[in-house]
Amino acid sequence: MSSHLKNLTENFENLAINPIFNTNWCDMPAEIKVECVGKMELTERLSLRSTAKAERSLVDSQKINIRRCAIHGLPEIRRVTLASKTGKIVFRAFRSANKEFEFLKYIWKIGVFENLYIWLDGKDSKEKLENFNGTIAAKSIDFHFCDEEFIVAILGKVKNGVESITMNADRGISYSVNEILKISHVQNVKYWQIDNYKRMSVLWKVAQVWIDISSKIGTTFQLSTEVYGLFHEFLQHFVDRIVSISQIRVRIRTNHPDRHILLELEFDGFVEFQHSFKFFRLMDMTANTRQKKVAAALLLLQEQESVLLTVCRPYQLEEGLEVIRQDLFSTFLRLNQYMISTEQTKKYLGVELEHFNFLRNLCSDDISRIDSIPAPVRIHIFLKYAREAVCVILPGPAQFEGELEFLVSRVGGDDESMYRVVKKSSCICLQKENCHCHCGACGYRHSCTCLVQETGVCCKHIHMVILRNGSMTPSFFLKLTCTPVSLVDVDQAEKEKMLMSSDINNSSKITEKSTAEPIYDSNWCDMPDDIKLECIGKMELCERLSLRCSAKAERSLVDSQKIEFHEGVFLREYEDSSFLFSRNDKVVFWKRTKEINEAFELMKYIKKVGVFEHLKIFSRGVADCERFLADDGLFTAKKMNLVHCDIDSTIAVLRKMKNDVESIEMNGDEITSGKLAEILTISHIQNVPYWHIDCYEETDSLHKVAQMWIDKNSKIDSTFQISVNANGSFAEFLEHFKDRVVSQSDRKVRIHTNNPDRHILLERGLDEVVKIDYEIYRLMVISAEMKESEYDDNCKEWIYKMNPEIHYYDSESSFEARDDDFEWSDGEEA
Repeated sequence: MSSHLKNLTENFENLAINPIFNTNWCDMPAEIKVECVGKMELTERLSLRSTAKAERSLVDSQKINIRRCAIHGLPEIRRVTLASKTGKIVFRAFRSANKEFEFLKYIWKIGVFENLYIWLDGKDSKEKLENFNGTIAAKSIDFHFCDEEFIVAILGKVKNGVESITMNADRGISYSVNEILKISHVQNVKYWQIDNYKRMSVLWKVAQVWIDISSKIGTTFQLSTEVYGLFHEFLQHFVDRIVSISQIRVRIRTNHPDRHILLELEFDGFVEFQHSFKFFRLMDMTANTRQKKVAAALLLLQEQESVLLTVCRPYQLEEGLEVIRQDLFSTFLRLNQYMISTEQTKKYLGVELEHFNFLRNLCSDDISRIDSIPAPVRIHIFLKYAREAVCVILPGPAQFEGELEFLVSRVGGDDESMYRVVKKSSCICLQKENCHCHCGACGYRHSCTCLVQETGVCCKHIHMVILRNGSMTPSFFLKLTCTPVSLVDVDQAEKEKMLMSSDINNSSKITEKSTAEPIYDSNWCDMPDDIKLECIGKMELCERLSLRCSAKAERSLVDSQKIEFHEGVFLREYEDSSFLFSRNDKVVFWKRTKEINEAFELMKYIKKVGVFEHLKIFSRGVADCERFLADDGLFTAKKMNLVHCDIDSTIAVLRKMKNDVESIEMNGDEITSGKLAEILTISHIQNVPYWHIDCYEETDSLHKVAQMWIDKNSKIDSTFQISVNANGSFAEFLEHFKDRVVSQSDRKVRIHTNNPDRHILLERGLDEVVKIDYEIYRLMVISAEMKESEYDDNCKEWIYKMNPEIHYYDSESSFEARDDDFEWSDGEEA
């Protein structure tokens, strides 16, 4: 009580109200109390609420601004972290959902949140919300791994005025968004984002809601998804509203004459290396936004004696008006000269002459006159030896280096729509029936047989294979000079010839960039080994995988060169295995596969050549293949992080590490006392400078690790940290080493080892004010000469390794209050 009165007295000195009362809280006027409460931090209010029960309603009547409220956890343990505007932290943990929800009811009642972050798993949370009669005031809300019913329940309790809503739908394959779109906050929010969405129809449904309610200009919706066909589906739904369209964006009109809706397909640094994720942005914009319009896209596909001319409307390109104008002019000049000199071609002319003359005159007139052509107009000109089943190809700017991107359409037939095709150069397997690309119309994908395993298309929308013997250099958007080849015309010898030609070209380009001399303009097999090694050393992982397949005779040479990665991630989720590697702050490799054998082969190769700064392994079953344990390969990494791995996978991976690992982090929810003893026999654990276990469930870890250090005479500065969901670890450590104690306090104990130069120091990470359901400890090997005055009493920095969110808000923040110390009145209404 005296400490609380002291805090209140300090607050009084800052008040502008007179007189200043030097008396008990209960004797103060209500207006003074209200002024005091309004200036208190949340921690002070929680303390005052427990000591002044008679006037709890007065304390609760004052709102408080909270910068962030983070609620996360599983049913067995919940954590709530609150950060005030000034950076003060309240961090609480609960094993009881009832206690957690009572605390949240109070926080939601008095708090005005800048950001509300929710990650809860369990039906009990939804059931509690249904009985909550209050409302939540928040500017932005982030839902992480929450199901649809829980999201709807939370949003139903939110006050008007929310500006941003973010949802991670990784578990939301059941999201239909139909119920979510009925909520007024979602309809009127300025910014809405869904990540990892796994269903169709979301884009046009959001746009339709905006049209129906006449949403404000600037309203934005963003989506990341692996689902194919959303862009095409959007076009089909709003075909009568299209204002303009390009390969990556479409603009539609709304019922309001001053407003349009713009849909964009976007890419970033992550998507630069794979096509499975697509990013969309939907925006409500003013209809007066300036945009260069070109009402037609012309493309010329020219062979030796065949010319195809196609005008495709209503496709519009937003740039290059003058370039298109020039291409139109030059195209018709060449075409006119050919037709004048070849009278025989007139009988092959498949178009009305006045249409052709109109297009020819268009070159010198205003290009906007093409709008007068009835849509859709297709003008086909076949010369004498023109092949049948020719496709229209509109080259576009490729998103990634080394790839080609087109809009493709079959001439004639029922389907003359344009479809997006991506030609991948990294795949060298041509054993399938089509090119290795994916279809933007139906999303058809297939796997090839090479190790890279890029994807391909074999569907009704694509009618040809784009292969080449020479270079393919498109001029801006419009003109492509190439030789279209059907795969049925290519025998196995021709395939091998194309592969060899591609390998030589790629090798030559790599050699040109190397510093070695001389530069060889020759086949790969004719190059000296030192040049090959120089080339391989400059290759990224995808290039090496391709070279491994094409140069099997020298695979050992390719595999002899190490490749360094800043970070590597192995993820096993359900039946999927994913690999993601980055270097120089850039993702350089991403792959997902459902085949456990293929995942094992790739992991085996990565163990052989990869050198990681930081290696992370997520989820369960990564090491469940018997061959993983039988394989001789070892991971090379400085830092290892095992996240939510089952205990068998954890032990298997630890046994497959090289000895120079510097840091190991793991979860302890499946580590039993017996498994911990097995882990302590692994040499990497015995010699690693730092390792920690998060959420261990037993009390024997501290003395077992210390005993292992004593037996192995571990080096000074060896460090072990652990969070324990059980009481008694500190006492058990003291009991085990009672004959070795050098010094002891409530939070620290120091023991001697068998080496007179070394002691072991145990520290409790949270002081006596903070009593939460789990305890954090640090164990260190220290010099026997270290004085107690040299101890680091600030625990926040090293606790940051166990719980980064605590350090995230403010380095001066303190930890406050436990649910047992916070009293609630029975039947209180929040």
